[in-house]
Formats: sequence, structure tokens, C-alpha cells
Amino acid sequence: MIHNQLLQRFEIHFLVDYGTVAIPADRRSIGVDKGYTEAFYDSDGQAHGKNLGKVATNKSVRVAWPFGHRICSKNRNRGKLWALHRKLEKINPAKSARILKNNLSRKTENRRYRKNQSELTAIIGAASKSLFDGESLKVFAVREAWPTASDLTQPIRNKRQSKTMSLKLNSWMKGKMRDSLQKWANWTGSVVTEIQPSYTSQVDSVTGTLLGKRSGDSFTRFDGVVLQADHNAAKNILVRGTDKEISRYMNKTEVQAVLLRRTARFLKGMGLSLADAVELGWLDSKHSQTRAFKELLTGM
Repeated sequence: MIHNQLLQRFEIHFLVDYGTVAIPADRRSIGVDKGYTEAFYDSDGQAHGKNLGKVATNKSVRVAWPFGHRICSKNRNRGKLWALHRKLEKINPAKSARILKNNLSRKTENRRYRKNQSELTAIIGAASKSLFDGESLKVFAVREAWPTASDLTQPIRNKRQSKTMSLKLNSWMKGKMRDSLQKWANWTGSVVTEIQPSYTSQVDSVTGTLLGKRSGDSFTRFDGVVLQADHNAAKNILVRGTDKEISRYMNKTEVQAVLLRRTARFLKGMGLSLADAVELGWLDSKHSQTRAFKELLTGM
């Protein structure tokens, strides 16, 4: 029995025998994309924890403000009440005391927060279990789901909304996903390897180039073929895990330069240049501002 000082409760901890794991000499490799709509999407095309985004959104968004964050909104209102409480301390102490007692307590919110955490933890745990399915795997994944990996099924119209969506996928959920993956990897004798994440969602997994565009949960290739965006990213993560040119600790600019060289070689085989790809709308124009892009154009 252990006393949890953070939650102020006693807990019973016990060992569980999960049996013996048969670890094969050559584990099967998969890539895993972490997200918000689904907890994980693997390179085999399977989604795990499909209702994570829906549940997290229901827990954090108020009905009256579709793109608002319930916790942010609540804290803004608490701030106003705190200001009123301090203002009334001298002129109306009784009312000030009532506001402090009845409106500024965190007991209800903390209880709701713990309940929400438990529900989301269960979904993430079930998603991890489904991913491994008792098999000993070699898993390639990014360290965490980045803030932009939000609910991409909804259009992000402005900076304020983008920040609100990013807040939903907070550090607690990121850490929970990572810990859950590692826990199930330990139980199944699997290995989780973290890779360099830059541009894994912007690369065409078929050609390995930057030709194409992600929009929501779809990735449109340069030839018009549409791929499932998370599946595409997971396949890129799998390839990145054994990429000899891109190491885990390279910075984003170095990764971009490598990918632009590969894109230029692919285009050369079609008799085109990087500038042609930008003009055709195949390559994002943001790449044309980089030093690597300009050097490749000069070299050609």
C-alpha cells in the first residue's frame, strides 16, 4: 500500500505476471504516427484509438464556442472572479468571502480533470495494446505528437483557433502516448526507436519526395492520387527509421536539404526542375526560399 501525495489517496500496488514473451530473432518493423483524431496510425494502414479526438474534444470544448477551449474559457472567468473578489475584500468582505468559498474552489474541476484523464488513459492504453497485439515488433515513432498534430478533420481558420487546438494535445497526452507505447513494448519484448520527425507528414511515401500536399486527413500526390495522410506519415516514419542520410539528431534545415536533393533527382528523370515543380504546384513554394533549393537550381 502506497500513499499518493499528489492525489492525496492510498493505492494498492501489486505485481502482475504477464507470462513469457517469445522474442523472434528478426522483429517485424512498423512505423507509427501519433495524432489527435486517432491515437496511433501504423504503416500497415491500421488506426488505433479512433475515438481519442472525439472524446478529448468533448471533454475540453464548450458547446457554446465550437472552437473554444473549455478550460481556457473557465480560467478566464475565474480570473474575472478573482479580480472581483479582491475588489470587494475591503468594501464588502462578506460577499468577497462567499465568492471565494463558492466560486473559486478547484475541488469539482480537479475531480472532473482526474476523471477525464482516466478515460483518455484507457483509450490510449487500448490503442497501444491493439498496435502490438501480443507481437514482438520493432517500432519507429516520433518522440511526441507535435502541436500541429491536432484534429485535422476540422479546418484551422486563424491563429487563435490554432493555438486552442494545439493546447488540447497537451504535454500530458503526449507523454501518456509515449509512456503507453513503451510500456506495451516492454511487455511484448518490442523495441521503440525514436526518429527525426521533420517533414514526415509532407513527404510522398510512394516517391520519397516533397511533391504533394497535405490537407486535413488527406495527402494529395503530384499526380492527383489521394492518400490517407496519417497512413502516409506512418510509412514515411518507417522509412526514416532506416534512412542512412537522415539521422535522429539532424536539424530541420539539414533534413529539408536532403529531401530537396531527392526531389530534384526524381524530377530530373522526368525532364523537370525544382522551379518547374513549384510552378506546377507540386512543390510548396516555401522551399524555394532556402539555400539548398537555390544551390540545386544553380547546379542544374
